Amino acid sequence: ATQRIVNFTLERFGRIDILINNAGAGSPKPLHETDDELLDQFLGLMLRAPFRLARDAIVHMKAGSGIVNVTSTYAVIGGRRGGAYTAAKAGLNMLTEHIACDYGPQRIRANNVAPGVTMTDMVRHRFEDEMFKRVNVETTPYPRLSEVEDVANVIAFLCSPEAEMLNGQTIVVDGGWTKTKYMSPRALNSEWV
Repeated sequence: ATQRIVNFTLERFGRIDILINNAGAGSPKPLHETDDELLDQFLGLMLRAPFRLARDAIVHMKAGSGIVNVTSTYAVIGGRRGGAYTAAKAGLNMLTEHIACDYGPQRIRANNVAPGVTMTDMVRHRFEDEMFKRVNVETTPYPRLSEVEDVANVIAFLCSPEAEMLNGQTIVVDGGWTKTKYMSPRALNSEWV
């Protein structure tokens, strides 16, 4: 499939300037609840597919091209119930650093964007779970969670000439969730049972 994508792109546009690997699946389980089928599903979608697509596309990229891999805050700090999801996304982080090192001398850049909880259809229903809401809303210092546009704007910047000197970096889009020990006044002043 990845070779078909590359061939189609070359036939239609004649070149490949940017590759954005953006795939994920929700509802990860703790390690002891993760069977081989779920492990293979997460690794296949979030590590093997981006690896193969980057491998097949990079041989057609010229100086000034770039790859952006969408990882996760779980790839930066881990987290409860992360299991195979965390392993796959963290592997993608390291793949990005490898690409940045090996292909940077050819002026082909690779960077990560690591979104926190972002209001998508995949996530929106999770806010019915009070614990999920507390863990994400009450511990994010910025007064709202990320929207798709917030992540897309960072990706667009990384694909632009203005980001030419960014290579091998991870930009976290989470309103400060991973870098602070913030708790909202509500969280600090309410009884937790």
